[in-house]
Amino acid sequence: MPKQKTLMLLFTACLALLALAACSSAAAEQPQLACWPAAGEVTGEYGWTRLGWRTGMQMQLAEAAPVQSAAAGEVVSVEQDAAGDTVAIEIDHGHKLRTRYALCGPALVAAGDEVQAGTVIAESGELFFSVRWDDVSYDPRDFLPKEAAAQ
Repeated sequence: MPKQKTLMLLFTACLALLALAACSSAAAEQPQLACWPAAGEVTGEYGWTRLGWRTGMQMQLAEAAPVQSAAAGEVVSVEQDAAGDTVAIEIDHGHKLRTRYALCGPALVAAGDEVQAGTVIAESGELFFSVRWDDVSYDPRDFLPKEAAAQ
């Protein structure tokens, strides 16, 4: 019986080490974005608010400020409302990483367009920017360059 307990503890320890290695490996492989999507003030952070869960960051921009792709990729969707105003632009950057730019002004790109980091995709006075990696919502700050708060 004591031998079985020892083997069970050893097996459990090995599983814990494997799980830790998998987490460390996943964190090391996290893709990074090349630049911030716009120059402006972050007015709402990712996470819980008094109104519920915010899945991205809210930014106040100068009127008709350029909104740019945060990394190279392919525009997968451009959603517009009945008046023709852009509601959201979504870009696939590969490696299961997607960014979404909402509350934009007129879109300057179309679905299927290839963009580079810094390509102007819209102009707007405000922006809601979100990041999804492996179909899970993350804090955009975890993927954005650390040295510039909002260029």
